Amino acid sequence: MTPLAGLALLLAAAAPVAPAAPVAPAEPVAPAEPAAPPGPRPAGVFDFAERLRGLGRFDACAVEALRAGYAHPVEQEAATELAALCLDLAHRWRDAHRLVAAAAPTPGTRWRLCYTEVFLATPPSPLCSGDLRVEPDRWLRLAAYTPIMRSIVEKRWETAAGDLARLPPVPSDTLDGWAAEDRGFVQRHDHLPYRSPWLAAALSAVVPGAGRAYVGRWGDAAFSLVLVGLPAGFGAWDFARQGVSSVGGWILASVAGLFYLGDLYGSAVGAIRFDEQQEDDLSRQILKAYEGRAAP
Repeated sequence: MTPLAGLALLLAAAAPVAPAAPVAPAEPVAPAEPAAPPGPRPAGVFDFAERLRGLGRFDACAVEALRAGYAHPVEQEAATELAALCLDLAHRWRDAHRLVAAAAPTPGTRWRLCYTEVFLATPPSPLCSGDLRVEPDRWLRLAAYTPIMRSIVEKRWETAAGDLARLPPVPSDTLDGWAAEDRGFVQRHDHLPYRSPWLAAALSAVVPGAGRAYVGRWGDAAFSLVLVGLPAGFGAWDFARQGVSSVGGWILASVAGLFYLGDLYGSAVGAIRFDEQQEDDLSRQILKAYEGRAAP
């Protein structure tokens, strides 16, 4: 080791060491505050679900209502009823029925349960057979009315007419309006313009196409008349020229006969379909009216 290196080592060893900086003590951590108990309904908790309902997005409305109920447990009952309403409007009556059947029994859920059963082919709940005169709550009275609606949807017209005739006077503008509308549906069914398949076929037997005109299908009537009349007319002309040995006459007569039988069958089927169409039109009007009753 050289003298300079040894001197450098000696100076480095003799140099004073700077004291380390003092470490500041850690600040005490404040304890976490307990969660606040659920309070009253926050403003607008169901606004988004209601907006979806107004837009006709009923499936999304049901999901959003249940999500809001999960986020605010104090509103679980209202969330269930709103979700069931949206499912009803989406014609998902079985899902709505399953939802309210599992919920807490309240007048609101009882009404929703009975309303969904109007459209389901399930045994009616005994909860829906109350007495309108003694039910203390408005929702319970509405639920007790639903068996009449169910009879109309199931086309048990005589039962519905009898129940409406025996309906006790109840101080409820809603029920009065429903009963008046349902009496109108029963009367309209009694006066539907039905057509007889036998009469339709008989008319076409006399004049081809007349049975189709009887059921209001004037275009089909004219087509049937031409379809039967043309080959029959040309066949008769061939027979007049060549006698009964006319091959063309027999062919044309056979074609006309087939079209004639087809017209008889088509006229009878047309009458049956006419009656079904009348029933279907009335059923669609009833369904539209009952959809308006989902949120009375």
